[in-house]
Amino acid sequence: MKGHTVYWKGRVATGNIEFEHSHERILLSHKLEEIREHIWEETVQQYPNSYDGDILVLEGVSSKNERMILHTKEIKFSRVLVLERIGQKLGEYGTVGLQMAVFSENHQYILYGERAHTEMYCPGLYSLPGGMLEVSDTEGSFDHACMREFLEEVSIDIHEGRHLIGIVKDLHSAVGITLIVKGEAKTKPQAGRQIQGNKEWKDETLKWYDVDSLASLGKHQVLSGLLFLKKEFSALQ
Repeated sequence: MKGHTVYWKGRVATGNIEFEHSHERILLSHKLEEIREHIWEETVQQYPNSYDGDILVLEGVSSKNERMILHTKEIKFSRVLVLERIGQKLGEYGTVGLQMAVFSENHQYILYGERAHTEMYCPGLYSLPGGMLEVSDTEGSFDHACMREFLEEVSIDIHEGRHLIGIVKDLHSAVGITLIVKGEAKTKPQAGRQIQGNKEWKDETLKWYDVDSLASLGKHQVLSGLLFLKKEFSALQ
């Protein structure tokens, strides 16, 4: 698919992935730092709940003793907004987003939803649950970071044995990438069944969809995780 950039795909257990965080903070040029405060003030006025957190930036991926190592630095969210405004890429990879592809045990259904139209990031688009990884996530395991992000948005039980299946470019960001993690729900869903979500979702709900619905989703309707699954689903079963 045009514009669909896959940096890596495979199947690695989340328990075999770890962070190696340098605590090096990425700064901007003097000129860009001067406009940062103005951009942040505009953002807070429009989205009062905005938080200038320390976001992870993926600098590289390596392996050691059969484990995948994610090498990361950090950047303030307000600086990310500046780079987005000017369309400037950030390093080889970029800021780290996570999306959880949660299937039914038989892989007949998948959980996703429509993002609320009041959200700053990609309002009205369809997405898997997830979010941005922060520096505090490196203090625990990678799997714990994945579950933290997932459970912030929706509360359902997932089996152990989750796997990273892809690292892709964020379709809607100049500076972001998306880690896609696959898991299986303990519940037995039905197509169309609604699941309570947080305020990031339209009507605060997500739904279980038949996996065949992926084929009808256009590139401009979705975030990176769903586009990846649309192309790669047959290989994941």
